[in-house]
Amino acid sequence: ILRGIEISGAGTGLTGIHFTAGQSLIVDNVNIFDITQSAIDVALTAAGIKIHTTAGTVGLSADHVAISHVGTNGVEAAAGALGTVSNSTIFAASNAVAATANGATLNVDNTELLSSLVGANATVAGAILELNNNSIYFNNTAIGGAVGSQVLTAANNKLSGNASPGANPSGNVTIK
Repeated sequence: ILRGIEISGAGTGLTGIHFTAGQSLIVDNVNIFDITQSAIDVALTAAGIKIHTTAGTVGLSADHVAISHVGTNGVEAAAGALGTVSNSTIFAASNAVAATANGATLNVDNTELLSSLVGANATVAGAILELNNNSIYFNNTAIGGAVGSQVLTAANNKLSGNASPGANPSGNVTIK
C-alpha cells in the first residue's frame, strides 16, 4: 500500500512506481508527476498505469491518483484487465484513459481527463469503456471508440474545450 505521498521524476525520471511482483498494488492519494515514461509500471509497460495479464483477469482500483506528462496512456486496461479509476486527474498523455484489448473493461468515475490527444478511448473491437461524471477538457478528441468497442456513459460527463467531441456513446451505464 502506497498512501499519501508525492513522487517527482524532475522531468528526467523514467518510472514513479515499478511493481514487479505481488498479488495487488494499492495506490491511494498519490501524486506522480514529471515522469518521462511510466508513472506506475506494472508488468513492464510504458503507460502511466497499464494492467494486463496473459492468464485470467487482473484488476485495478486507482483512487485519488494524479498522472501527468506520461509517454503513452495515462491509464490503460489491456488484455485480461478490469479496472476502475476514480476521483483522479490525468493530464498530458496520448490517451488519458484507454481500454486497448478485446474484453478489457475500464470504468472511469469522477475523474478529470485533460490536455491529451484523446481523453477517453476504447481503441479496439470488444474493448469496454464506462464513463460516469467525468470532466473531459482540452483534449484533441474528447472520446474515441473503435468500431465494435463499447463506450458507455451515465450521460453526466462534462466536455469542454476539446478540438473534437469524438465518438458518440454506444450505450448507457445505469447508476443506482
